[in-house]
Amino acid sequence: MTAESMAAALLLRISCFLLLILGTAAALYVSLYLMRSKTSVAKIQNRWPSQRQVAREIFYSSIAAVQIGVADGAYSVVQAGITPPSIAVVFAHAMILVLVHDIYFYFTHRALHSRLLFRRIHALHHEFRNPTPFANFAEHPVEIFLINVVSPYAFAYLLGASEPSILIFWAWLIFTASIGHCGFDIRLPVDRLPGRPFMTPAAHDLHHQHVCVNFGLYFRTMDCLFATLRPASAASNTRLATDAESDAGTSNR
Repeated sequence: MTAESMAAALLLRISCFLLLILGTAAALYVSLYLMRSKTSVAKIQNRWPSQRQVAREIFYSSIAAVQIGVADGAYSVVQAGITPPSIAVVFAHAMILVLVHDIYFYFTHRALHSRLLFRRIHALHHEFRNPTPFANFAEHPVEIFLINVVSPYAFAYLLGASEPSILIFWAWLIFTASIGHCGFDIRLPVDRLPGRPFMTPAAHDLHHQHVCVNFGLYFRTMDCLFATLRPASAASNTRLATDAESDAGTSNR
């Protein structure tokens, strides 16, 4: 493969991730924010994000898409010439990646809330206390590397996962995490499962306001095990946001 063809392939992957990340967020943003008069889904917080916030979310998400695209291109070079596995193995590897990434995310996320790392790295993501779907990947480049490059690609390499498994993993992550940051109390059919194993948008929205709870990404399992789960709803989050604004107003007088 020539240098020109490698550069073209890399540019294509970056473009695909830009389309996947920003396109998914844009579809949710248009349907929930710009067409809100036609939706019956409740806004979690009464406040509406500013245009400046949305622009910053898009800016940092675009940087993240470039980082992930480069990592994906590097993994494709590693996978070159390897015979694709069966469909069953592809889906099995994708499921393992999702489960492992959820555990890895929980502990990495908690580490990012330490005094050493929060102000230097993770505070950027928490600037968006009233997140939109574009906030999903609006993170410090170091955080993107730790959470979205080290995992899944290091784990995929150890597992021997193929590119189709990675694609399924990314489709799952982008969709679920965009829903989680959407700012609306969306309830999916899986939220009716016994035990309610999945994180909801209201639960993650609560984390953006009250940073010591709900560290999980896809599932509530790790938060339940380590007693960091706090159930949430649109009504409870609105009250919390209102109280926070009142406290801030009082402190500024």
